[in-house]
Amino acid sequence: MKHFKLVLIGLLAFNIVSLIARTSAPKKAVEDDPVIEEVQDSTYEVHFYDATTLMVPKSEPVVKEVASIMKSNPRFKMYIHGNANGIHSGIITTRGESDKFFEINQLKNKSYYASRKRLSKERALAVKEYLLNQGIDKERIHVTSTKANKVAYIDMKEDETASARAEIEFVYH
Repeated sequence: MKHFKLVLIGLLAFNIVSLIARTSAPKKAVEDDPVIEEVQDSTYEVHFYDATTLMVPKSEPVVKEVASIMKSNPRFKMYIHGNANGIHSGIITTRGESDKFFEINQLKNKSYYASRKRLSKERALAVKEYLLNQGIDKERIHVTSTKANKVAYIDMKEDETASARAEIEFVYH
């Protein structure tokens, strides 16, 4: 009977220690990565003026939030997927000599003839450049572009600007 009591006390002590260890371990994990919960959505959309790599003003708070998330979560990486409206080549406009990411400046912007595939990539690169200027490490940013036939809208004139975007996707490493 004495032996049974010792075994029972030993098992009880082991269970208590295990329970304490289990309840304290998640707190430590949360303390190590405290801001992971702040990401509301894993994909953010940045919109552009038609046929340009210049972001529309309503996208400024989006890219600022993305920069903030990246600064707060050093283990995050991101993929920026550029998209373009239409399937044909044409004149596209980039920032050129302008230091403005969110407005068109005809004197400083640069225009040239390029494919929609090129426009898709240039849009992703424009978002990357903005984030680099915000202090995000280039090794944490990966750029892709869609094929010209992967647009959101192709025949609906009123909705074709929905494809003038870049999508930002977070990846936890």
